[in-house]
Formats: sequence, structure tokens, C-alpha cells
Amino acid sequence: KQNRGSQGEGIWVVKVKEGEQKKIQNGVCPPDIMLDLQEAYDNHKEEQTLGDFMQFCRKYLEGEDGQLVDQKFLPRIVEGE
Repeated sequence: KQNRGSQGEGIWVVKVKEGEQKKIQNGVCPPDIMLDLQEAYDNHKEEQTLGDFMQFCRKYLEGEDGQLVDQKFLPRIVEGE
């Protein structure tokens, strides 16, 4: 997720696509590994390579306070913080 907000914008549920786990070597995912992605804001789903997704996430890293946060997804967040 990006380092702000919890309403779902910029929050992605990211999973390695089924069958792609064999590409992981010594705990390292190659840039061509396929991901199943779901944005929490509108629940739309996408498939992208890790490399393409990280390129997309560059906008979350820009600026003085840019960073990504790895956090467990909480599906009930819509009920309040």
C-alpha cells in the first residue's frame, strides 16, 4: 500500500499467480513472475508481471516521503478503523 490513507486507493492485494511459485529462487522473485492483483478501492483485478507492477508503483515512491508499506490486508477495514 502507499504510505497514506486506508480507504482503498493505492492499496493492492498482491499474490503470486498460481503455478508461478516455481520461478522463485532462494526467496527472490524474478521481474517476469506473474502476479494476481486486486485494488481494494473498487476491487478490480489485474494480472501483471512483478517488474511491470513495480514500475507502476514508482509513483508511490516519489517525493520526500515516498514509500511502500507491506501490511496484512484487513478486509473489514470498511467497517471503520
